[in-house]
Amino acid sequence: MSTDWTDEDIESVLKTTACAVIVAGILYCLFFPKIRQDPEDGQGQVQRQQQNANVQQRQMQHQRGQARGQGQGQSQGRVPSRQNYNRHGIGTSASQEDDEDEDGIVAYLKEHTRKPPHFELSSAASNSNNSAHRHDGIVPFRLTKASHCEMKQKAALADTEEEAQAKALEVRKDRARIFAKLFASNNILPPGRGGTLVLSIPSGRAASMQKVLALLGTYYNLFVMVALEQEDESGLRSVSGKSDEYTAVKQKSKEKVDEFYEGENKGLSRDVLPPHRIIMTRSVASRIAFVRAFPKSPEYVISIGVDGEDKELKDQLTKFGFNVMLRSSASILV
Repeated sequence: MSTDWTDEDIESVLKTTACAVIVAGILYCLFFPKIRQDPEDGQGQVQRQQQNANVQQRQMQHQRGQARGQGQGQSQGRVPSRQNYNRHGIGTSASQEDDEDEDGIVAYLKEHTRKPPHFELSSAASNSNNSAHRHDGIVPFRLTKASHCEMKQKAALADTEEEAQAKALEVRKDRARIFAKLFASNNILPPGRGGTLVLSIPSGRAASMQKVLALLGTYYNLFVMVALEQEDESGLRSVSGKSDEYTAVKQKSKEKVDEFYEGENKGLSRDVLPPHRIIMTRSVASRIAFVRAFPKSPEYVISIGVDGEDKELKDQLTKFGFNVMLRSSASILV
């Protein structure tokens, strides 16, 4: 018997092999993925059921909320409407309202933000960019009532334009005299308008320095540290926590602050120098701590009434890079 392969035999074997491979591929594609997914069918079905249950629960809560809202609208005599309105009164769809929610919250917070009592936004500042109103803990001078006080006083006291100009010239001359006494002896230029100035004065000098404080307060962001004398400290000692003692100390502090606005009218008002910018201090350490607490270093710290404590204040603050000047109270009175 001959064992030689003919061409017909080889062709027949190849066709049979090709058909077997094709059939095996088809069966693999049909059945193997199903077999591989069978162990996970139970877990996948549970997850799908949970997802469906969550969807149904959310739909039921939404329907109950709509029904509750419709009931409230009918009970108040209003016809419920699916039309939404934005803060400008323009009808919007639900998706549009969602887009404006964040802007609406920002606008609401801006309208209801608590402003400090000495804050006054001028028309020019209100039209400028909001970034110009940002500050580091101290309201910019241009946004305070003190920056507009002189202009309002001139408008109220002057009957004619010539009188207004004469009063403005007088104010500039008085301020120039103060600058000469404060800065000329050191051959330095005074800081520009709107800078921050800190004054330390003895407690007994409040009435006599009203005009000086008014001229400085309408030109600078002014802060005043009152160095309490020994007789004043007796009423402002540390309290033990009792409410009646705390009330007494608070009342005593208020009386000391009110002294700055009493007596002859020399232009010093609570708009020029807000009461919260007058600080009662009992020691050099407290004055040093107050100055160092500024978010931005003031242009100058000026201590009025030269004595040993003032020199210690200057030595300590100079170590931290502050510009400190010592002046006698009599030398700067106008």
